Amino acid sequence: MLIYSSMASTKETLTPDVFVDLIITWNQGGKFNRIDGIDKIRENRNVRIGTKDLWLEIQEYRDKNIIATRLEQNDRRGSVWDADFVVNFNERRLLARLDRSFVYDGSKLAAFRGKPPYFINLLIDRGYLEKDDLFPVLYRPIEINEDNLNDLRDVISGRAQCQMPVVYVSKDAVDHDPLNVDELCKRLKGLAHILVEKEKRLNREIQYACESRNEYNGAVGLYFPCSELKPMRFHHDDYWHNPNQLADDVVDAVCEYVAHAKVDPLYTWDGVRYELLKARWKSRGEDVKLAAEKLQEADKQSSSIAEINAAFDQFSKEMELELNELREENKRLQKEALELQSNTAALAQRLKSAPDNAIPLLYYDPSQEFFPEEFREMAAQALAQSCDPNRERRYDVLKAIILFNGYNLKDNGNLIKNKGGNAKLEVEQRVDILKNELQKNRNKDELSSVQKIFNRMGILVGQAENNHVKLIYVGDAGMEAVRRQKKNNRNPKNQLRSKYVEIISSTPSSARSGKNASHRIINAWF
Repeated sequence: MLIYSSMASTKETLTPDVFVDLIITWNQGGKFNRIDGIDKIRENRNVRIGTKDLWLEIQEYRDKNIIATRLEQNDRRGSVWDADFVVNFNERRLLARLDRSFVYDGSKLAAFRGKPPYFINLLIDRGYLEKDDLFPVLYRPIEINEDNLNDLRDVISGRAQCQMPVVYVSKDAVDHDPLNVDELCKRLKGLAHILVEKEKRLNREIQYACESRNEYNGAVGLYFPCSELKPMRFHHDDYWHNPNQLADDVVDAVCEYVAHAKVDPLYTWDGVRYELLKARWKSRGEDVKLAAEKLQEADKQSSSIAEINAAFDQFSKEMELELNELREENKRLQKEALELQSNTAALAQRLKSAPDNAIPLLYYDPSQEFFPEEFREMAAQALAQSCDPNRERRYDVLKAIILFNGYNLKDNGNLIKNKGGNAKLEVEQRVDILKNELQKNRNKDELSSVQKIFNRMGILVGQAENNHVKLIYVGDAGMEAVRRQKKNNRNPKNQLRSKYVEIISSTPSSARSGKNASHRIINAWF
């Protein structure tokens, strides 16, 4: 499970020798996890040092001017901790990662929120990290006052070019911070910039500078470097019953963003090792080829030249086949690793959001969902429909299950998500969109014009017999398969199989045709 991942630009003063010295200082500076003889990495930058349960390995990829290190520790509870630091000295960028894996034995897993590695403190304290556009990389908050209001304005407007997310904390109604800002900075050091309003009296000036798009009265804003992601806003009033949850939700949102950010394989431990193995394999093949050429030159007059050539060609083919097998195996392992990381991240997110005394009640296969959280939302809806206040104990049990799973049952029987205010369930949002589009009594041409809207909900629009319209519900994964098949110049509609198919008349016969169609489809699919 990826716990921490931070990419930062470095200064020219962070040379390979300095980086190696910092690794030694980091390992030897703490009370625990010290490795004897670690000084050897100063002389040999392709070596592993330590024991079976605690070791550090360093790999230098000289062709690309990259150094990668991994420290691995196996603790008594069966967890395996990996701390990776990879520096590309040509591009002057560093990636720091902390990962935790384990063998699951069926017992309840404890929720865990990791701390950033102390190595980040060393980089910050010694001034080896470049400024991230407007802001330096720190582990303390940056006050927003009269002098730097424009920096906040540029962040909120999207003009800032920061590579890290930015968190803005406004003062509440009594001029206090809504959370422990210093603790938040410690948890997000190297991951995000923390901006804090200096005084509540600045509200009017900030509002004017930011065109009323800023947070205020204790609200916290989270702004992402990716322009496609909308900013997140956390309202102080939603957390009055549990102030610590506000900080947890902000940290979780930042960590979820960095965990899903795409990373060049050459900035990962496995990627660097794979490239080194390829380079060594290629070098071995060239050595064999050179030796064979020398042998041919020495035996030009020999009658066995043809046999030597044939033997060499056969050897080359075998090497190529073996290399191809290694490539395919690597692709398979990478795919499995991504799937495992995704499933583990989803499990960890569920564990973090669940109360401490919660235990699993039902199990399902997320790969069968047509959209994220489909099974959970439909199960919660079914429980809500079964909540009868007249059956008191049953009502209390079902309502408790609903609340423990992140939903809230309103007095009118509707469900909303606990997190994010009055956010509708995804299944209800899709029902609203489908009902709105179908009840307009669209004909065939009009339905084709809103095909993109249906596609985003995992619904294909096709043609049935007698020129009618066919709607095929395949889900998000099915639509992804369709896009891949189109990219490969295949006809996806001939290959798709789905039990969820509805036919709509190409010319509505009455004013209620659209309503009837929407009612029928919603009942069948949602």
